[in-house]
Amino acid sequence: MKVYFLFILTILYPVATHIAIIFNMPQLVLIYLAIMLILYTATPLYKVSMLLVITMILSTLILLAALLYGNFINIILLPPIVVSFSAFLMFSRSLLKDRVPLITFFAKAMYKKDLPDNLLVYTKHCTIFWSIITGLIVIETIFLALFAPIYIWSLFCNILNDIFIALFFIVEYIYRILRFGRFMSVKDYMIGLFQIKWREAKK
Repeated sequence: MKVYFLFILTILYPVATHIAIIFNMPQLVLIYLAIMLILYTATPLYKVSMLLVITMILSTLILLAALLYGNFINIILLPPIVVSFSAFLMFSRSLLKDRVPLITFFAKAMYKKDLPDNLLVYTKHCTIFWSIITGLIVIETIFLALFAPIYIWSLFCNILNDIFIALFFIVEYIYRILRFGRFMSVKDYMIGLFQIKWREAKK
């Protein structure tokens, strides 16, 4: 249950960041990160990635230094760019020769059986689609960071982009059900996402 709670906290981090920017309360982000760090380090390592814990520690220390030296805004611009670029790399690299497309890997891991040829093609196309989407988000976050007011940047990078991504997930899920039928319930689908061995996806 704690892992699901941590997942929800992680999802809500952009909202906390947006509130901190709108109300000029950078300390809120530091407190939020500190709480997440405590919870992550208190969670057994077999349930969370050690790399994620290290990232949380570094993020907290960097943000603390930014607050002390007055560079909060410059530092807070980086996470959405880093996260979106990392997502772009994950999707796009999986399309290289001799690699399994990321969505194909997810489907095989969740359904625990060989996929028919039409689903293999579909999941590869989905991976291409998400590569394009995440690539566009990278361009958007960099462009807004350079040219937009901070509250506009925050609105898109911390709120609207997540809403767009959620809508893409929902539309794709409905389309997949209409085209291929229902393989599992929404509940089992979400549980399956949590049970995927993410490290194997990088191979």
